Amino acid sequence: MAERGAGQRSWPLSPYDLNVTYGKPGDAGLGPDWFGPLEPITPLAPPEVAGRQWDYLSGYNLSTVARGYAPISFATLRGLADGYDLLRLVIETRKDQVARLSWTISARDKKASADPRSAGLKRFFAKPDGRHGFADWLRLLLEDLFVIDAPTLYMRRDRAGRLLGLLPIDGATIKPVIDDWGRTPLPFTQNGATIYPCAYQQILKGYPAVDYSVRDLLYRPRNIRVDRAYPDYPKIAWDHFEQPQRDDGICWGLKRIGGSGLALGIDVVVLRGSVTQQDWFRDFDALADPFESDERQLETFLHHLGFSIEGAAEEHAFLGPVHPGFLAGMEAALAAMRPLLRENIIIAGHSLGAARAAILTGLMVHDANLNKAPAPLACVTFGQPRPGFAKLAGVIASVPQRSYCNGNGSLVDMITEVPIALGPENYVHPHPLTDVCEEPGASWKQQWGVFAWHAMPLYLRALERCYGLALSGPDDVALLPAVARHLEIH
Repeated sequence: MAERGAGQRSWPLSPYDLNVTYGKPGDAGLGPDWFGPLEPITPLAPPEVAGRQWDYLSGYNLSTVARGYAPISFATLRGLADGYDLLRLVIETRKDQVARLSWTISARDKKASADPRSAGLKRFFAKPDGRHGFADWLRLLLEDLFVIDAPTLYMRRDRAGRLLGLLPIDGATIKPVIDDWGRTPLPFTQNGATIYPCAYQQILKGYPAVDYSVRDLLYRPRNIRVDRAYPDYPKIAWDHFEQPQRDDGICWGLKRIGGSGLALGIDVVVLRGSVTQQDWFRDFDALADPFESDERQLETFLHHLGFSIEGAAEEHAFLGPVHPGFLAGMEAALAAMRPLLRENIIIAGHSLGAARAAILTGLMVHDANLNKAPAPLACVTFGQPRPGFAKLAGVIASVPQRSYCNGNGSLVDMITEVPIALGPENYVHPHPLTDVCEEPGASWKQQWGVFAWHAMPLYLRALERCYGLALSGPDDVALLPAVARHLEIH
């Protein structure tokens, strides 16, 4: 009879017979290698892969969409630049400043004799593409640099290979091609001849239309990255971020856009939505007393919430009846903001932050009337609950506003429907809602139910799709997507 288990692998049951090592078998478990790091796994790739710049997707060059692997498309960037009038002012002002600069071409060595090539180069750059003067040609190039960071020039040559002109090309149609190492393919010599491999493809009508080598095209993005072929855009960093140590405070961020002057200096104040337990308590503290005097109402609720502010009632009486939970703490927040704010200010917020944005706008308008402090240029909100009565709407009516509501006609963001206007509690939105539509996915609906339409990412995607379409007049106001992404701050 065969022995039980014969022919099968077996392991010793005693731990003293178990060897763990990364060295020689005879040295198992001896010295510092006891339960040591072990030898690394033998590389799977052939030696020729050494020096690959980044871990690109297999078949990367097969894409037929320019910037296809990037989260933000060229169309979105251009829609923002064309639809947001303040950003367009910034871009055009910077183009004017650069185009006005004087230029010349001369030898680096000032003591050297005049180089005859300088005159020829000056004549060439007087009309680099043969059609536009230098200033106009430069503005074409700067537009794609500032908006999509993809300035592109086609080098037109004669039959002898001599350069005839530098023609601007729409950088949004150019798809960079990479070699096996993830870099732009460069010329190489083969059998005594110089070979220029394809380095870029121009995508027209959804198909690769033209191949270009580095000899044909100058593609010069500014924000280059080692881990991707397309340029990346710096992430928004707050110039000031107020995260209260206690959860009964108000969380807000300040982002400065540009330098000084209307076209270059904008301060965007963003107020956070509900995150903490105290935020939710304040959301439900919605009983405004329309029968008490404004002074008495505000004083009662401020003291009820633990704020001892003498004269607060008299100072805020002009707001009329407002949501007590939304009002609580706003005076302290404004006092912290004022030293940081410049002249041009945009107030923004989502959910609870949207209601607070309306009240903060009212406080700043009042401050401007009394103390000549700057009033907001605009107020932009997303999924705003009703913050107060008609009197608040009248106070901030002079400030351009845009309040977005996500929905499809039958289903809407339910947060915009509260507090309910019932009897004397006559809550209203300070500004008519602007409808946008981005339907939540199945997972959102399952998790959030009737509140699924309220998520800030849905508002962001809806606005990205409609930039340049719904925003047309001088009073239209939209928020930078990069700033909107930070409305859900924690």
